Amino acid sequence: MAQDIWTAVWERLRAGKHVAVISPGTLPSEPNDLWVLRVNCEFPGTSGGALDAARRKVAQLLGEELWPAEPGQAPRETGLRHRFLGEFPGQPMDAVLVEACNRLADRTNGRAVLAFEAIDAADDATVDTLVQIFKRPGWLRLPLLLTVRGTPQGLVAELIYLMCHEDGDAAVMANPTT
Repeated sequence: MAQDIWTAVWERLRAGKHVAVISPGTLPSEPNDLWVLRVNCEFPGTSGGALDAARRKVAQLLGEELWPAEPGQAPRETGLRHRFLGEFPGQPMDAVLVEACNRLADRTNGRAVLAFEAIDAADDATVDTLVQIFKRPGWLRLPLLLTVRGTPQGLVAELIYLMCHEDGDAAVMANPTT
């Protein structure tokens, strides 16, 4: 049964649809035809939290370098205008992440997925930024996979509600185990 659910999850993600999976288990291995950028929200691996880890993984797959952020701003991508002229001020993190994710979606022809594992363990800033992204329907074109270890509550519940409400093609699937 769990294999059938994960098959359906991967198919939805291939079709460019966001998915939330409510499960105590872990994310299984992805199919060979998808690049799944995994961000473990329990252990994001960077001091900037899960959102910074996601931004770094997307930039790495794009082959881009990012300049450190100014206080209170998101990191900037490198480029001649940025490096030498300093013309562009830092952008909010949601805009930086969405722009990079959308470039990745275009470049990989829909074969990349950004997965936040255990989103219920993420820092509030990460979840709030994702909420802000989903308040703008259609803004994020890269399919997003969220896993939740228990019953969604607070900001995580709002995030999943917005993901499904603002994107009528998004789905919530419950209780698959690996």
